[in-house]
Amino acid sequence: GGLAGWVDSGSIDQCYSACAVSGAANAGGLVGIKSGAALITRSFWDVQVSGQTSSAGGTGKTTAGMKTVATFIAAGWDFTNEVMNGTHDIWRLCVDDVSYPQLNWQSAGGDFACPDGVAIEDLQHLAAWWLMEYCEAFNACSGADMDGSGKVDMTDYAIFTEYWMERY
Repeated sequence: GGLAGWVDSGSIDQCYSACAVSGAANAGGLVGIKSGAALITRSFWDVQVSGQTSSAGGTGKTTAGMKTVATFIAAGWDFTNEVMNGTHDIWRLCVDDVSYPQLNWQSAGGDFACPDGVAIEDLQHLAAWWLMEYCEAFNACSGADMDGSGKVDMTDYAIFTEYWMERY
């Protein structure tokens, strides 16, 4: 499988695979073989990239579907800039049709807006929260409270400038 060849216990939740899968007749887009009490929930694989139309678990999506944030939000994934599925901002997908989701920690510090990378749009985001106090612990003023102090100030601006013009 694109994520796991054989799963016989435990669980796979909120995962995805977007890679070519080949091999045995029971190769699957996300999971090759599922047995026992294994539980596979809220997980996806790219049917076009994998070349697999079936899997022992998960849901197959087109490449366009895999690069659309609504696919994952509807499944309960907690994304940056949405609160319906929580405020922990675990996942991030900047712009539909550009990339696959990333774990939020994989993005550059100070990359608040899209497209990916730290640019003028991100400075505008920081400025919109400037001098805001009492930022919630998990929301952190939409990430502008970069040092977790509860307010957006010069310390956050100093952290932001360390990442200026960084691309990933």
